[in-house]
Amino acid sequence: MKNYKYITIGINQYHCLQPLSYATADAMAIHLFLVEEAGVAPEQCLLLSDTSAWVEDKSTYPSRSNILKWLDVFNYQHPHLLPQKHSTLWFFFSGYGVNYNGEDYLMPIDGNPTDIVGTGIQVRSLFEALKSFGDTNILVFLDFNRSSGMTGGQPVGKQTLDLAREMEIAAVLSTSKDEFSHEAAALGHGIFTAALLEAFRYYQENINLAYLDEYLRDRIPELSEHYWRPVQNPVIISPTLAASQSPILPLGSVNSMSTLINNTIPIQEWHEARREENNAQLTTFPHATFPTIDNLEAGRFIYEVEPKTPWLKWLLWGGSVTLFCLLILKFLGFENIRKTTKPEVKTTEENSITSPPNAYALLEETTDEYQKLLSSSKSSLRFLQASNFNRAIGEAQKIKSDDPLYQQAQSNIARWSQVILDIANGRAAVGNYTGAIAAAKLVPKEQFSAYTQAQVAIERWKIKAFEQRRTQHLIEAATKLLQPNQASSYNRAIMMLRQVTPQEVGYDQVQELINQWSEQIYLIANSRAARGDFELAIETVKLVPTDTSSGAAAMNSSVRWQQGIR
Repeated sequence: MKNYKYITIGINQYHCLQPLSYATADAMAIHLFLVEEAGVAPEQCLLLSDTSAWVEDKSTYPSRSNILKWLDVFNYQHPHLLPQKHSTLWFFFSGYGVNYNGEDYLMPIDGNPTDIVGTGIQVRSLFEALKSFGDTNILVFLDFNRSSGMTGGQPVGKQTLDLAREMEIAAVLSTSKDEFSHEAAALGHGIFTAALLEAFRYYQENINLAYLDEYLRDRIPELSEHYWRPVQNPVIISPTLAASQSPILPLGSVNSMSTLINNTIPIQEWHEARREENNAQLTTFPHATFPTIDNLEAGRFIYEVEPKTPWLKWLLWGGSVTLFCLLILKFLGFENIRKTTKPEVKTTEENSITSPPNAYALLEETTDEYQKLLSSSKSSLRFLQASNFNRAIGEAQKIKSDDPLYQQAQSNIARWSQVILDIANGRAAVGNYTGAIAAAKLVPKEQFSAYTQAQVAIERWKIKAFEQRRTQHLIEAATKLLQPNQASSYNRAIMMLRQVTPQEVGYDQVQELINQWSEQIYLIANSRAARGDFELAIETVKLVPTDTSSGAAAMNSSVRWQQGIR
């Protein structure tokens, strides 16, 4: 375990570029996975993001100077952090990337598109810094976003791959050339990171680049299409065949999947919903198949993922659209056509057995049985549980179309389907989105109107459920930052919670916490002023956000304390 070192960087609030939505969440999720699920010691993991906590007396704000300083810290200033021989060094980056004059750059939070050379970090220099760590297995994950505000030559990433081959660095890029990396609100992450976390949890400590390739190659295009994003295909470079088959997580460290309930992230919720919908377990991807050594340079292995066949994608898409149209025609037109078509009269001796007298006699014999079915289905509605209504519908559906009670049964099915939908809406109204989704899934497909409403609502509630989970995750992470009588820790926690927007679930709860923590900063400042340390009190009170309930009082106190100094 002591031979693993991890650096994760995620940037949302760029100074000179359009903000990203989930790059910070991506880096935080990778960091928390390593510490809380993979069991890596916190001192071996460094997180640099908009809201990450300080480490000792050092800022982890992802500016250009801080990123370069931390590379030096990991390499030279702390011998106990220095990776040992045959160790593994990770570098994860989620943010903007650009190619300028043939050179790839990753953009720190203060990166300026008008001065890429002066404010960006050259990938070549980054790789050289990582190589300077010594005899180390280096693994680089780059989720490059592109901005229209940055002009360059060739697409970012091509030179990075060339450098990885040249310098024998294992690299995993989120997209192939000429593609864009995308985020999805429903996932609460970039698509690349969401799939990456899935792969880690699926293979656990046995994961290597070969398995990772197999998983990402299938999963990332699948997620892209599911969330209506242009398909992106990852690229993986491995310097040797042996490196591709070596574990990339500490052996025996990853917790069992069954113990991850308290550490879930939105993508796990998505998987649970997907398993329910398909009534199947997670797809098992076969092991990767690689070229033989004879087909490669001596001892050298390089592999790039090929995009999925375009014509197959469009064939599947066209088939889905055709099927949907056929379903619409069935529900809207087929029943009416069948009712207006005069049935064919059959006169064979065989069919004479079902003449009206005999048919009526059969109906009389079975009426009592069907009446019992209908009565039993009604009796199951004693409690307002969606599952009870679903069972009632199942009983009513046993009544065949040639029974006198059929129309009554169909009417009940339609009414009970609407009741299930009302129950689901009621759960969603009180914030129980998981329960609402479970209820809405019980609306039968045959009830076209109610079923369509349920499916639309389910997609909306999935997003709300993911937002709810993400908000709780941020609150838990922010709370862990708090340290008694340390005003800066409360300020960092507040900045972390600022990621929750007014449109997201849990915003009111977050605002309440922000007000509470702002008041705590103000109380700390007051206690320092009471001791006569007005200068420290003034610096402390500056950490109180002006838009909180304590903001006005903090400003007035600052003026008063300045007068006390004078």
